[in-house]
Amino acid sequence: MPLSISILAYSDLDTVADRKPLWGDYWFKHHLQEALSTAGLVPASDPSDVVIHLFGAPVARLPKTRLRILWLHSHPDRITPDILARYDLVLCTSKPFARRLACSRQPAEWLMMPTHMKPTQATARYPLVFVGNNRRDGLRKVIGYLLEQKNALPAVPAVWGDGWEGVVPDSWYRGRFVPNEELNLLYAASALVLNDHHDDMAREGFLNPRILDATAAGSLVITDPVLGLRDLAEFPVYRNSAELAEHIRYLLNHPATRTAMQEAAWKRLSAFTYAHAAGVLAEKIRERLG
Repeated sequence: MPLSISILAYSDLDTVADRKPLWGDYWFKHHLQEALSTAGLVPASDPSDVVIHLFGAPVARLPKTRLRILWLHSHPDRITPDILARYDLVLCTSKPFARRLACSRQPAEWLMMPTHMKPTQATARYPLVFVGNNRRDGLRKVIGYLLEQKNALPAVPAVWGDGWEGVVPDSWYRGRFVPNEELNLLYAASALVLNDHHDDMAREGFLNPRILDATAAGSLVITDPVLGLRDLAEFPVYRNSAELAEHIRYLLNHPATRTAMQEAAWKRLSAFTYAHAAGVLAEKIRERLG
């Protein structure tokens, strides 16, 4: 009989059904369920043989199950030794943070955040794109920097996400939500995609999945610094608003350089698919449960 798998995500806690797709880990869970099913592991609700917790926050109660897996992909400052001790296996999308936990009571193994997006041919429509929600704890870094430099930008940013209406100029704002099935094509039609990180994620080496998604689709990502990024691939990195504006000006004026950087990054990141992640998970689960 195939092993059954249940997946917990932070977005599960949102009581508004129409708002759940606005959470990034909603789609992380969705695509992982599909890939695990293809790998021969049956998605199930509680009870199941295995639970995989995509960590966004601690859960009050873990289901009774044969194997408990924690996959750390965000908010490392919320992790404690007591939380780690509740799991049989800990995986981590940050290689530096996995090394930090190597000598703990519950060591972690590195498993990179995957992407479901693919290289796509599209007519270039947008020079500069950001897709992401505003934050409740303050304005996102990249949007703040864009606003500082708005009179010096060589192109109008196209911004999608919840919480931007009335915050960014009307000419920037494109909508509250991009359907997941349209995001691959949007990124493919974008010359540059902008990215930033929560402070704890940048400090501990947790890459925002936007980096892989946009790169896979065929766009070049400009990002803030994140620990360990250069060990994976080279990207243009900004540390302040002036650097962000300079990267934008240069790369929009040098399309050959932009294309070469995107292709080099994707060559190094292309192995990190959901099929690969599901295969690794299936192997580890079967090692432990037979």
